[in-house]
Amino acid sequence: MRVEGLVPNPLPLAPHPSPLTMISAPPQSPNYVQGFARQRGGSAYPALSDGLVGLWAPFLGPTGETLFDWSACKNDGTLTNMAPATDWVVTRSGAALKFGGTNEHVLLQRPPFVSYPHTMVSLLETGAAGESTFGLAVANGGSPSNFWAIEANVGNFFVYYFRAGGTEWIIWGAPAANQVYMIAGVSRASDHHELWVDGQLRATSSTDATPSSVDKASIGAALDSSPSYGKGRVIATMAWDRALVASELQTLCADPYALLRLRRRALSVLAAIGGPYLITAGQVFHTGGTKGDLFSSGSIVGECHGRSG
Repeated sequence: MRVEGLVPNPLPLAPHPSPLTMISAPPQSPNYVQGFARQRGGSAYPALSDGLVGLWAPFLGPTGETLFDWSACKNDGTLTNMAPATDWVVTRSGAALKFGGTNEHVLLQRPPFVSYPHTMVSLLETGAAGESTFGLAVANGGSPSNFWAIEANVGNFFVYYFRAGGTEWIIWGAPAANQVYMIAGVSRASDHHELWVDGQLRATSSTDATPSSVDKASIGAALDSSPSYGKGRVIATMAWDRALVASELQTLCADPYALLRLRRRALSVLAAIGGPYLITAGQVFHTGGTKGDLFSSGSIVGECHGRSG
């Protein structure tokens, strides 16, 4: 979705940055020149930051061995058993983290939530047939089948897990290979769970289940006592300690960068360039995306009201 007021990109395409250039780019606070809001007051969607307890956004640009939480909760993650030089990649939707399977994951400092209500959203690019891609997962590391998680398994299912030792999950559809999807798991209460895919409510469950004693949070894997590791690419992951409503989930699907989107009156001359660009190390690179968004390193300022562990 192109932001109202932006015009098609008039510039020639620039080459993709090398991995070395990408991982050397320091994180920068979003500003008007980059086309992102610095603070809630400058955001086009300020209410979306209510209850935000995590914003892990690889699309903002490579940051070496750390995946920063750009919410006020500062629950940063560490790339674990991954190589920054090769696992920070450029996709058609912007920068992303690539996961290769066994043992590869981003380990967060703590669970962003431990109870209900909550919302977890991940923007993923799937891998090959039969491969799973995990977004955010919050787990009990000492217990099997005890976690919340989002997964897309190519050719088989989208799933939102709220496992409490059994088969508590919601399954729908069959993801295609090498495609970008926005998947959301929303729990309004212990017996009201929803699976959203690309802004549409696809399945619900009234099963009463609450994972217990969660102590691990990760991206790219579910780290219960029998860990599951994924492949594919993660472009963005977000978490709230409240249940988002339909209009908010649809806004995020239409504009995955809505949390950082500037109000129209704050759009800069550079933002008017339009087109999907990655800004890194002082240069602008075309990423081949289709949403007409600007990508950059950044942070978001707000308050952390999370019930994290």
